[in-house]
Amino acid sequence: MSKSISQSIILFSLIGLASCSSNESAPQSTNVGGGAAEKMVPQHTQEDKNQVIHILAENEARRIAAKFLNERLRKRKFLAPNGETEFSPIEGERWESIVYDYPKSRIVLRFGGYGGWEAIVSFGSDGSDPKVEHAEFAWD
Repeated sequence: MSKSISQSIILFSLIGLASCSSNESAPQSTNVGGGAAEKMVPQHTQEDKNQVIHILAENEARRIAAKFLNERLRKRKFLAPNGETEFSPIEGERWESIVYDYPKSRIVLRFGGYGGWEAIVSFGSDGSDPKVEHAEFAWD
């Protein structure tokens, strides 16, 4: 009787080990480093580090931002020291600052201020989803 219990326990143990090793839903791991202090890194984490971000070239970003801002503000009036004024169209070279905001995955362009026009435009790294973040006539 004791022999059949031992055989059953061994059989169930082997079945349990076999099912654990073939579990496809369990996260796969990749060994990084070597020696006794090997570190296990989940495979999905490793893939995230290799993500490629395609960002527009600087001149293309300037051109898209200028065209978008000119279209959006064409008929808008702003308060200036001499009264209301219309937005003056700009060229792509006018953008003084171009930054890629990694947390938001957006390109942000800025120009102006100090007694003239100032604006901030942002869009996706590929030029999609443009937004006028800020536009005004800065008095000082």
